[in-house]
Amino acid sequence: MPVDPFARAAARHRATEAALYAIAAVLAAVSLYKARHFYEDDSYITLRYAERWLRGAGPTWTDGERVQGYTHPLWLLQITLLGWLGADLTRASQVLGVVYFGALFAVFRRARALPHAALVMATLPGLSVWALGGLETVSFAFWIVLAAWLTRQVVAREADSVSAGALAGVTLAAAALTRPEGLGVAFVALGWALVSRRWRAVRGLAVAFVAPLAAWESFSLAYYGDLAANPVYAKISGYPLMQSMRDGLTYLAVTAPSWGWGVLASTVALVLVRRSSGAWLVAMALPIVVGLLAGGGDHMVGARLVVPAAVLVVFAAGLDARARPGWLIPLVLTSSAILQVRETLSVERRPDRAAVIGGIVGRFLERALPGGSLAAISVAGSTAFFAPSLRFIDTLGLNDRHVAREPVRAGVTIWQAMAGHRKGDGEYVLARAPDLVILGAASGFLGLDEREWFLTDYELLQSDAFRLQYRPYSFRLEEGEAHGLPNLHLTAFLRKGSAAADAMAAAGYRLRGPWYTPESHSIAARSSGVAFQTH
Repeated sequence: MPVDPFARAAARHRATEAALYAIAAVLAAVSLYKARHFYEDDSYITLRYAERWLRGAGPTWTDGERVQGYTHPLWLLQITLLGWLGADLTRASQVLGVVYFGALFAVFRRARALPHAALVMATLPGLSVWALGGLETVSFAFWIVLAAWLTRQVVAREADSVSAGALAGVTLAAAALTRPEGLGVAFVALGWALVSRRWRAVRGLAVAFVAPLAAWESFSLAYYGDLAANPVYAKISGYPLMQSMRDGLTYLAVTAPSWGWGVLASTVALVLVRRSSGAWLVAMALPIVVGLLAGGGDHMVGARLVVPAAVLVVFAAGLDARARPGWLIPLVLTSSAILQVRETLSVERRPDRAAVIGGIVGRFLERALPGGSLAAISVAGSTAFFAPSLRFIDTLGLNDRHVAREPVRAGVTIWQAMAGHRKGDGEYVLARAPDLVILGAASGFLGLDEREWFLTDYELLQSDAFRLQYRPYSFRLEEGEAHGLPNLHLTAFLRKGSAAADAMAAAGYRLRGPWYTPESHSIAARSSGVAFQTH
């Protein structure tokens, strides 16, 4: 019996697609292995909210204060649920990231996207990093890609019904509850459906999108007293928009190796195809870019703010490229994947230094300070998470309502050039009389250069009251040796007369020497060293 040549060609085509998806999966697995040591310090902020929620303190960051210091309620809920089931919270966030990474492959395959686009997606350098980094990046990418595909089906009359629109609306709501930029993505999707006059689907989409968002905002207003998350105020309010835009453009340029080749190749593919659906899908990615520009970018590795938009653009190219058979678009996409592989596989991600040292410091504080002691810190992630019995002031304001709403005194310290590190209020922190203050990074610093780190540090170091009320101490952190950090010390300021501070002082050395004085800025003072005295 003769073999149908068309059936044979179809079989070869399916085998080729399967092989390409298998290669993409292998590359993704290798890239995940390369990123296995990385876990972002800020992820521990979410974990602290989850841990406190699980032990009955509610979704809060510290005792006595209800502040929404996270922008991803759906991500927090998922981690908390896994923790309730008995999972380690850190591992739970990483498992979720990897599962969402795999789910992206499932959407690409189910939507019949060109497999070469899956190669591009799998090798995006920032994607594998954030699958294990603990934050919501890959989850957000999944929700917007799924929502884009479902909206496209509605617009193309493949599923023009109320239920089809509702399904798209639910996924858009999930995106908006995973990242604030998801709200803009949803508005573009709704506009696309309206322009296409899919009225029944629009009704379903609008109701299914608005209902979860309204429920969340009602809870947020009742529980936290705010409609917007606190980091929105900390990162955006009080800072010139044009300066934020310039900072955001710089961020895009610096992070381009983590997303640039894939977006460039996908854009070329979309130009070659010239289909309107591709333009709408790219438009759905634009609110993400606008959001990062308004916020001035980010300080974290792997372009976490850009990656979801990049994945959506790659997905758009993969969907529309099927309309143009031939070798050119597959070649363009495969070439970009090869270029990305060099970036992804050539670098083995190291542990986040702030997370490692912050964890060591947090565990030390948990042992050294009585429960309920108040500490002022800038590393609000790992340090706070690993000291669950202590209360904290977040001197950068992500988890502090007062600091987040302070006006920006721009250009005072070096780190104010970075989004999320612009605000501070030394007078406010001093008025709360913390038992312990850690200036600067996780292990602290003495303040010989008061402009080195953050605004709160600078204002405290300029304060006569702080000099009178606090004394600097050094504490050797022996755990540092296990992490390849011999001679790691914590520099912290303890409040005079504080019972908690006195208890902790016994474990360290009081620092004596030229610290935050006018003379400390002279070369002589800088080179004179610091004397140690046993407490």
